[in-house]
Amino acid sequence: MHPYICVSGLIVPDLPYAETSAFRDEAIKNELELVTNSNLIQPLTISISYD
Repeated sequence: MHPYICVSGLIVPDLPYAETSAFRDEAIKNELELVTNSNLIQPLTISISYD
């Protein structure tokens, strides 16, 4: 991975509810935010920074 690329979350739009727990556990372990359909009630903002 490029040393200047930073990922802060995963967008998984069609994740079945039964699989949410496993994905969320992995996301938390890797300090990532998990975004699923249930999280998309509010508008989603994606920001890219080139530091």
